[in-house]
Amino acid sequence: MQYLYINPTITNFTGLPVSHFMGKTIDDVEILGDLTKIIKTNIGEVFQSTKEVQIEYERLTSMGKRWFQTRFIPERGEKPEINTVLKISQDITERKTIEAQLQKAKEAAEAANIAKSRFIANMSHELRTPMNAILGFSQLMQRDLNLSAQNQEYLQTINKSGQHLLKLINEVLAISKIEAGRLSLNEIKFDLYKLLQILINLLNNGIKFTKSGSVTLRVRGDQTESSVSGKFSINFEIEDTGVGIAPEEMNKLFKVFEQTASGRNSQEGSGLGLSISRQFVQLLGGDISVSSKVGKGTIFKFDILVSSTVVNDVKTDYENKRVMGLAPNQNTYRILVVEDTYDSRLLLVTLLESVGFEVKSASDGQAAIAIWENWSPHLIFMDMRMPVVDGFEATKIIKSTIKGNTTVIIALTASVFEENQSETFAIGCDDFLGKPFKEGEIFQKIANHLKISYIYEQESAPTLSSQLHIEELSPELLQQAISAMSPEWVTKVHLAASAADDSEIFQLIAEIPETSINLAKFFTN
Repeated sequence: MQYLYINPTITNFTGLPVSHFMGKTIDDVEILGDLTKIIKTNIGEVFQSTKEVQIEYERLTSMGKRWFQTRFIPERGEKPEINTVLKISQDITERKTIEAQLQKAKEAAEAANIAKSRFIANMSHELRTPMNAILGFSQLMQRDLNLSAQNQEYLQTINKSGQHLLKLINEVLAISKIEAGRLSLNEIKFDLYKLLQILINLLNNGIKFTKSGSVTLRVRGDQTESSVSGKFSINFEIEDTGVGIAPEEMNKLFKVFEQTASGRNSQEGSGLGLSISRQFVQLLGGDISVSSKVGKGTIFKFDILVSSTVVNDVKTDYENKRVMGLAPNQNTYRILVVEDTYDSRLLLVTLLESVGFEVKSASDGQAAIAIWENWSPHLIFMDMRMPVVDGFEATKIIKSTIKGNTTVIIALTASVFEENQSETFAIGCDDFLGKPFKEGEIFQKIANHLKISYIYEQESAPTLSSQLHIEELSPELLQQAISAMSPEWVTKVHLAASAADDSEIFQLIAEIPETSINLAKFFTN
């Protein structure tokens, strides 16, 4: 343990010359203090293992408190065994200071994300719950066949405005999820052809900024599957001949709440759509690119990665026709609605009773457990966020029993977080329904779990068309069917679609002749 060589820089930290160390052992150097034992222990480990050892420590020097990284390196002499250890110490105070700052910043960021997540959860509940009542009761009132045509139109306006507001709420919440790092990809099997109908709605921007000319959607598939992922790419391209985007405004396109001059002039939109779309596309393994010329038009392109599946594995949408009652010769089914918000509770109870279910309600989990024990409902709609005993705890208690395992529990929540859905399944829920919900979703969930049948609303008296076989139109057959209509009719449809005039569109659909019933069915779907 004798010093053989000392680097002169030791004087900078100890204030002592090299001669103070030379010829002495580690035990003889008083200034080492409690570091003496640490150094001897690590040197002993090097001799025993013949491998390098590295440590970090903080100690008081003539320059104040400093952090050091010390390496103990074995060296061989003339004989094969280890007889010397090279001890190299480096001042790492600056690095440790930066690490401490980064750790502090990380903790602050994590705390901010937790706060933001709580904000999103609260805002999701506070915004989507009243929207559930607005949209739900407007749908419920539309079931009244005695309403005048004017009142039906008023309800349609309420419903359309509510859907617009819900879209805006969802966009704001989606941006918050992205910023909080809570956006995740949940892959499911779907019908691509039906999705492309959905894509027609994404052409809204092109239509909005194209006063004359055309808006074109192109979809191309790269059928060469990746040998690694087993996926293939689909390219989407939306081209319009509209006003275009100035070069100096291109950097605003994907920024939150930013709008170009043309966007502001249209007095529509929130400046969120493109930002959210880009995040979604990136989540799907692609990206959005844009090219534009002022006065000539704009082209948006994006790619997504998908996997092929079999038709039988694809989940179908819930029935579009309105449920009017339970089909005859079925058992009587008891349903318990557990919801702390009076409006949401009243909505669901009224809707279920209107078609013939026996319904009871509770405003918290504790009351729900008592009703379940005495009444034995076949199915429970369980709100997850409630006072006294929440839906999570109530579900755990019910599902912990043999009787509870035979009771279907469908979770109701206004949360936008996907992990909440997984959590509800983990505690025993049989299904999940987000707010605001559509009445068709409610009845479809019940039918899936209780295996019941419904009587549906007949839109009109049976005619020749109702006896015809309705086939889903391919793009080619759809084009042929549209070509069979008059040019004036086609023009009116384009104008009504551009203006989002539902009443005009339905009137034009009514003009489609019986021989083109498949075309009418395509539009109504």
